[in-house]
Formats: sequence, C-alpha cells, structure tokens
Amino acid sequence: MPTKGFVRKNRGRTPARAGEDSGVSKGNGTNSPIEDEGASSAPPRSPRGRHKQSNSVRDPCEKNCLEKSPSPLSKTTGCASKSRAAETDVHQVLSTTLGKLRIRKTTRSESTAVINTIVENIIKYFKNRTDCFNQVTSLRTGSYYENVKVGQPDEFDVILAIRVPSVDLRPFGDDGAFYSVAVKNTRRHLLTDFLQGDGIVSASEMLAKFRAHVKNALKSTAMTDVQVERKKKGSPAVTLLVKENGLQISLDVVLGLEVHSAWPSFTKTGFLIEKWLGTKVKKDFRFKPFYLVPKYEGNGSDALDGIYAKDAWRISFSHVEKDILKYHGSAKTCCEAEGTKCCRYGLPPSV
Repeated sequence: MPTKGFVRKNRGRTPARAGEDSGVSKGNGTNSPIEDEGASSAPPRSPRGRHKQSNSVRDPCEKNCLEKSPSPLSKTTGCASKSRAAETDVHQVLSTTLGKLRIRKTTRSESTAVINTIVENIIKYFKNRTDCFNQVTSLRTGSYYENVKVGQPDEFDVILAIRVPSVDLRPFGDDGAFYSVAVKNTRRHLLTDFLQGDGIVSASEMLAKFRAHVKNALKSTAMTDVQVERKKKGSPAVTLLVKENGLQISLDVVLGLEVHSAWPSFTKTGFLIEKWLGTKVKKDFRFKPFYLVPKYEGNGSDALDGIYAKDAWRISFSHVEKDILKYHGSAKTCCEAEGTKCCRYGLPPSV
C-alpha cells in the first residue's frame, strides 16, 4: 500500500526533520498536521539578525527624538560652561566696582598735599601765637588714614591734642563713654584759663577758644580759599572746606586732650583681642595714652552732679583703632596659633 511505504521510508526520522521534508514537498492539495506545524514555526534567528530587526522596526518619531536629545555628557558640559561664564561675569563686575572705589594715586597725592599744608599752618600758628595751645601735636585719624576710605579722598580728620598731666577723670553717665576732667594741681597748669570753680575743665569754653584760634590761623596765613563750616551741635571738630581741582575736600580739626594714665575700667572687658591679634599686641596697646574730645549727646544744658553735658568729654581710641586695622590681616601680626582665624588672615596687605 502506498501509505505503508511512506511510513516505512520515514520511520527513522524525527518529527522536525519530517516536517522539514513535508514542508518542501509540493503537489499535495491538503497539508498534514506535521506540515502545518512546520509552516507556522519561524526559523531560528541569530542575535545579530534580531538586533538589526529591532532597529529596523523602531518608530521613526522615536528615532528622531533620540537623535535630537543631548547625551548626559553634553548636558554636564553645558552646565559647566554656563557656570564658568557666570563666574567670569561676577569677576568682571567685582573688578569694575573695585576699580571705581579705589582711590587714584594722583588724586590722593593732590588731596593730601592740600591737607598737610593747612594742618602745618594751623600748628605753626598755635605754637607761635598762643599760650594754651602751643604744645599741640597732631594725630591723623579717620577712614582715610585707616585705609578704609573708598571713592574719592575728600574727607580727612586730624586731632590736635594737648598732653595734660595730673588730671582726675570722673564718669559722666553710666555708659563709660563720657567723662568730666578735673585738674589735680591748679597751679601753673596749661588749662588754667578753662577751669571752673571746682577745678573742672570746661569743654565748651575750651572748644570755643580753639575754634577762634583756627579761624585766626587761616586769616594770618592768607588761606582765603579755605572756608569754615558753621558749628554743629555737639561736634568736637572745626570743619574746614577747600576745593582742589574741582574736588570738594572737608577737614575736621578736632580738639583733644592726651591722657597718660590707666585706661578706664570698662575697657578691661570690652577689649577682647587676645585670640585675634594676640596678648602681646593688647599689652602694647594698653601702654598707649587715650584721648578725650569735647563731644556730648542730648541737651548741653542738662546737668549731672553739677556739671553740664556741654562741659563733658568723650573718650577716644582712634589711634588704637587705626593700629588694629593696620595689623588686621597680616600673617605676622594677626591671629594667634590657637585662636580662630579671622576673615582676612593670610590675605595680601593691600586687601
């Protein structure tokens, strides 16, 4: 029978092999179950072929989006570029601002030359034409001499101080800033002309005399281009105005008393620089004198223990403040080894 012969011929073959043979046979109108199974199963694909097929069937829109989207590396590079650009812009702004604030050397020299001439003429007049102010010494103070002045060199301060021995300081108020000055030995004292009945030095009378002598000094030296500003309430200074190359310059000439004695007790707890500038610097500061200027607050006619506020003196440590700013930031004079480093430690002296 034909069927037996067909089965006998395919008896040693596997179904898959038989399916392959039956799949390629033609001429039979109906497919056997083996033929259907062989036709429906897909041939095995290699990994390379599978990869190619996945790329070929990818959505064109998705492919376009992936091609346009930047890689993570490009994003990082872009952020770094923007950060560098921002830092450059900030640096340029700071450099431009610093250049505007820095005082030019030529302008500095011109202004200081004018101020020095005025101060020298006033001191010369005091030494030659007065009795009570013939021993004055100058102390340059203020932002310009402390190297913190910015913009234009148009504001200067100088204290014309008189050294006063044998004085007794009495607190005027509770804040430790104001004092009354009493002379211990009234005989042949420099301040005899300004003493009240109880030996108290009148700050208001001494300042009025000082102001009059400053005006006379300007007149005697024919400095007609220097103007004297109107007196300000409670101010210890005689303010002078002068123009130099179109720049309006003001000079505060301040009357001061130079006191060589122990510092007031309130400075013991308010002068904490041991771990900053060091114990040696603090000790050296305490050996320096302090100054008193004729300044008061409030109403000058207010009295305390029989002394008017206008006759009180305010303590000043302008010279110490200037030295602190000078030592501050220097690697040799600033910050103890065990202390906390300050903001300017190790910076160049010009910063």
